[in-house]
Amino acid sequence: MKNLSIAIVLFFATIIGVNAQTASTKVQLNVILNPVLSLEIGTHDQGAIAGYADVVNLEYKTAADYAAGVSKSIAGHLKATSIGSGFKISAQAFNGTGQNLSRVTGGGAQGGFDGTLVTIALNSSAAKNVRDLLSNSQEMILVGTNTAGASTSTTGQLIDVTYKSAALSAEQISTYLDNNGKQAVKYTTDVVYTITTP
Repeated sequence: MKNLSIAIVLFFATIIGVNAQTASTKVQLNVILNPVLSLEIGTHDQGAIAGYADVVNLEYKTAADYAAGVSKSIAGHLKATSIGSGFKISAQAFNGTGQNLSRVTGGGAQGGFDGTLVTIALNSSAAKNVRDLLSNSQEMILVGTNTAGASTSTTGQLIDVTYKSAALSAEQISTYLDNNGKQAVKYTTDVVYTITTP
């Protein structure tokens, strides 16, 4: 019986010793939601080249093009993500000549292509001409606001963009093409789109 008593005492001493050697630690688990704003090219026109996410060409190829103007509507051209707020997209043009598109190849007008003849519109918003975009950034579209604690969030909202160059008169054709009859003349500007909170 004495051996049994010793065995029971040793058994409980072992259990108590094992329990005395346990340890624990506590971890705080957080879920953090951050606002996100991003803007990228959704649908490409010509594709990316060094320094540009895309290239858009408005090209006069026929007499009808000169008479009616040329335009290009690109469905889903921009892809906007705004988590935690609504958003607005602004556009600004750079690298023009004063208020005109710069001539980069061919003869043509030294002063550039009249910026009022070229417009950009996002979705169904009013078109803005490049001359105004060369002067300063212009708000192109507003989606949602942060009023009364409400939030309009979107992930990957596709935005259609329409680029347009107006019909040209015989005098404008003479000025901008320089009647060279030999090679195309290219005028260009950079358009930078920026997404911000409203």
